Amino acid sequence: MNPNPSQTSPSSPAKPEAEKPSRRDRQAQPPIEPRSGQFNLLIVDDEQDVRRLIRQALPQDRLRILQAGSLTEARRQSAEFAVDVALIDILLPDGSGLDFAAELQRRHPACQSIVMTGSPSSQFTIEAMRNGARDFITKPFDLVELTDRVQSALDRRKRAVKRRRHVRKLKKLVRKLDHDRRDITQQVDILCKDLVGAYQDIAGQMKLMEKVGEFKAKMRDELDLEQALRIALQYLLDEVGPTNAAIFLPNGSGGFSVGGFVNYSTGFDDPHLLLDHLADVAAPRILDEPEVCLLDDNELVETWLGDDSTWLSDQHLVLAPCRDDEQPMASLLLFRESDQPFRDDDVKLLNHIAPFFGEHLARLVRVHHRMSAFFDDEDDFGNEPWQSDDDPNDLFGV
Repeated sequence: MNPNPSQTSPSSPAKPEAEKPSRRDRQAQPPIEPRSGQFNLLIVDDEQDVRRLIRQALPQDRLRILQAGSLTEARRQSAEFAVDVALIDILLPDGSGLDFAAELQRRHPACQSIVMTGSPSSQFTIEAMRNGARDFITKPFDLVELTDRVQSALDRRKRAVKRRRHVRKLKKLVRKLDHDRRDITQQVDILCKDLVGAYQDIAGQMKLMEKVGEFKAKMRDELDLEQALRIALQYLLDEVGPTNAAIFLPNGSGGFSVGGFVNYSTGFDDPHLLLDHLADVAAPRILDEPEVCLLDDNELVETWLGDDSTWLSDQHLVLAPCRDDEQPMASLLLFRESDQPFRDDDVKLLNHIAPFFGEHLARLVRVHHRMSAFFDDEDDFGNEPWQSDDDPNDLFGV
């Protein structure tokens, strides 16, 4: 359809329609964006003279002007280029311009479409807007008015581009802030867990030191060996719970004797048979251990005790060497049924009290030596000062 005759020249044959590219070709490359500060404007009209006049009326420096004489060519152009503004005649040789406006809106949502018609109506306006048109102009049109409409469309497009860039920046900033927030949250969670763990460790250490302090207070002023052994065994029962326990003391012959014991569930009518055997086979091995250790299955017990492990079958054992510096003073053995396992806290407690117990036993020996200074180096029976008359092999005289 022709614009105002005073502003247009007679129509001439339309240019031949360009060959439609294949779908693979269209999908191979993304739409070509305009250069910075430039916009892609598509003119869709079946009359070449109309397209030429519109082209001449528009500023060339800021626009890349694309032309299509049919719906098919318009689709090809919109697939190849990112269209910013489109001038679309509603009557095309191979389809409706309104249909193309709708397609363009789906393909390029920010595109500003202006439809051209020779018979506008309210129904047409509603339909055009529903199909994505942002404006319309009536043929024949004034080129100044057309230029103003295009300029308005360009301004809207600029604002849309600016908003889109601003939104992209905001989204990028939000993503970064969200990422930083997650990192900070994760670090705070880790810090809180570390603080909770540290608090629990400190609380556990304080509780442990409190128990160790209680044991030291009970033992510190006790100079009677039998009473010291009794205090130690009673303390272990209070803290560890019901258990078989034995304290083996070194004697003058290089062996060990039973200094004290608790018979909780040995299964022997006469526990002395078991304890005397353990004094021979277990007590020396306990003092070979560098620190308190837990044996919590038969395989570990067998590895440690060999064939004699049958005496302690299905038992859990805690081995506690008691020394004064490097001098062996006692071997402490706890054992009970495997269905009543010892706790890690039990092992930690014994790791703290075993050295003190060894030091306290050494103190008793020194006291015994000072008391023996009142006697001759050898008495009538030829005993050493730390040996008793009743048992010359008893280091502690008990």
